[in-house]
Amino acid sequence: MSIFVKYFFCIHSRFWFVIITTIVYSISQRNNRFHLLKKELPNISEQVLGRQLKELETHAIIVKKEIPETVPIGIEYILTTKGLDLVPILESLSDWGKTHADGKEISVCSLS
Repeated sequence: MSIFVKYFFCIHSRFWFVIITTIVYSISQRNNRFHLLKKELPNISEQVLGRQLKELETHAIIVKKEIPETVPIGIEYILTTKGLDLVPILESLSDWGKTHADGKEISVCSLS
């Protein structure tokens, strides 16, 4: 296994793969506010979502930006170059799943 694959799994091994991929992909689709991300992941708590966002920020996959013209001040999350590099990989994984699902719903894990 290449060092880059090991690096990927090292930084992502502490949290659920489904959650991180959903967060990264959702931010890439402009669902970049906390409440929008929460709608994408309704079965996780706000605390878990907050921790995962902080983890992604720690690893420079996202940055947190204040929106000063909102009251109270809003926060949006933006993918860094490193985060943007993940998007085509996630899209390829999604395409692979669609191709091999044969019309069946695939359930790998439950978030509830």
